[in-house]
Amino acid sequence: MHTHVHLPVIPVKPSEKHAQPIVDYSVEANVLQHVRANRWLALDIGRFRVARFNWVVFALASIILWAFVIGVMVSGKQDADGTKSNAALTEFAIWQKWITQNFTWLYIATQVCFVCLLLFALATPHAMCNNLPLPLSNMPTFDYTPCIRIR
Repeated sequence: MHTHVHLPVIPVKPSEKHAQPIVDYSVEANVLQHVRANRWLALDIGRFRVARFNWVVFALASIILWAFVIGVMVSGKQDADGTKSNAALTEFAIWQKWITQNFTWLYIATQVCFVCLLLFALATPHAMCNNLPLPLSNMPTFDYTPCIRIR
């Protein structure tokens, strides 16, 4: 006789797809749910938050980056005529020329898209900052953060 094993199934309801509350990661307790507390560095000066980061990731990334930079800078060799050449910098110059020749169109396209986005934001009647008063001679009494944050 064959016995069927029933695995638990998580019920999925499309109407409850986005029912999970939005987590505010500016609250340190919410961040520490996902990061080990001994690897989290929080630096405050008075009541101002200066830095929040995982110091292990920061240290490893810095070591790798600086090792690469130092390795490139000291990889030069003396040529027969007494001049010093650096193979890595020569190779990077070749790459830079190739990227400039082949991907200028991408740079121009991104700039055009950015300008179009700005024009759209200015022309839209429901723009984020459309109804904020412009300060003429006195300091504004409203907060600029609604204009800056992403909605």
